[in-house]
Amino acid sequence: MDIDKSLINTSLLPGDIVGTVVQSTSTENEGKQQPVRIGPGLTLLDDTLVAVKAGKLRYDTLTKRYFLENNQKRYICAVGDMVVGTIKETVGESFRVDIGTAHSALLDVTGFDGASRRNRPDLFPGDLIYARVTVANKDLEPEITCLSSQGTARRDWITGQSVFGPLKHGFVINCSLGMSRRLLDPNCELFKQIGDKCSFEAAVGMNGRVWITSEDSRDIVLISNALEYSQHLDDQGIEKMLNTLFKSR
Repeated sequence: MDIDKSLINTSLLPGDIVGTVVQSTSTENEGKQQPVRIGPGLTLLDDTLVAVKAGKLRYDTLTKRYFLENNQKRYICAVGDMVVGTIKETVGESFRVDIGTAHSALLDVTGFDGASRRNRPDLFPGDLIYARVTVANKDLEPEITCLSSQGTARRDWITGQSVFGPLKHGFVINCSLGMSRRLLDPNCELFKQIGDKCSFEAAVGMNGRVWITSEDSRDIVLISNALEYSQHLDDQGIEKMLNTLFKSR
């Protein structure tokens, strides 16, 4: 796949061409060709990669895939997405989980690091979990798991230190999908500045849900307000807003 790198971080409209499939003429070139992963907003039509919605073309260095970023509210899951979900019910050996898609996602009861049939989390309707998408097909129900991804340190769910698993206490807010991706950036200025003012934990889902917890309930309220107010602010505006919010803390 030959991607036009000059389009990264630029705005695209539906129908714009992002890249084309290059037909290799030798087995040597095939070995050197790197696979290309695509995410939301892009699709392959014949031998052409095109945009199917408006947004900015981004490249995620963590998942190594290209996608279109915008501020849409409707979430369409993709394999590898990290999501914050709410348990709806238990069906047989699976949980049905609301992740904001048209259909509930399925989570195996043993889909946790260190879990077994006898040693597994007791989850009830309304409980929150942090998981990643493993199956995303328009003709099938989504499937998610709380097992650690490849390259991630594995810690049993019972220790409370695993990356994915049940989310205890805290508070969940909804934001745009563009905002959630902004918060997932390792260099997110908003989280850095909030961390300078108080201690907190957060789990950000690509489905536009953010879970926050802190030892002080007042900080949870302030952080929630900060996330809501900062969706359309630049770094300077965020700094002024945070100084105002935490002034009375």
